[in-house]
Amino acid sequence: MLAGPSMGMYLLVMATETISLLVLSRHGSTAELAGLGLGNLVYNCVALAVGFGFTGSQDTLVTQAFGSNRLELCELYLHRCQVWMCAVFLVSGMVIGFTEPLLRLLRACDEETASHAGIYTRLLVLGLLGTFQYSALRKFLAAQKLARPGMYVQMMSLPIHFLWCILLVPRYRMRGVGMAMAFKGWLDFFLLGLYSSWLAPLPHCRHWWKVWRAFMGDRVWPGLREYLRLALPCVAMMAVEWWAFATRKG
Repeated sequence: MLAGPSMGMYLLVMATETISLLVLSRHGSTAELAGLGLGNLVYNCVALAVGFGFTGSQDTLVTQAFGSNRLELCELYLHRCQVWMCAVFLVSGMVIGFTEPLLRLLRACDEETASHAGIYTRLLVLGLLGTFQYSALRKFLAAQKLARPGMYVQMMSLPIHFLWCILLVPRYRMRGVGMAMAFKGWLDFFLLGLYSSWLAPLPHCRHWWKVWRAFMGDRVWPGLREYLRLALPCVAMMAVEWWAFATRKG
């Protein structure tokens, strides 16, 4: 029973943006709604497509190590993924932070819409690292036949996100949506980390937070390069798919 929880998790993730849009539509202007749509487009294509692609190496590496009962190696692959996710965050976060001037340079929208999109995406950056680390940890668990925790986390965090939107959007509008999204990114990571530390049925999962282990041993840089070598094709496949969908949608 792996496909059902994974499908449910992705549906709940997509529902997050829908909730944000519906709440903002009751309190925001047309330009703010357009800014939210463009902001999500940039965020998905620049950050999530790349970041989620980087976690794809665990589908191969962690699964093989788990099948061979090499649990310490599973943990090492997770830590390498976490290190790379920090690097991806630094790069993609810088790009997303310049969403407003980028949209103006490309003349993709009017000045007001670009301003709203910039406000929204700059706040999204605050929760991006949490979203990336949540994705890495979720993939680590799913590769070991633990797909349900990711769905359970979304089931708990989505109502809280809805509550934050109701509280923040009427007063802060676009900034309220951005703050709610950033908070959800870290909440997802916190809840999944809590599960892994206290409730995980596999003992080695409790050490998910010891990221420095990626820099221990004799094969630090070769190991990181090995992960990168497998991650880049995953990034390419996911990025092309998401970019093609965004272009067609646009």
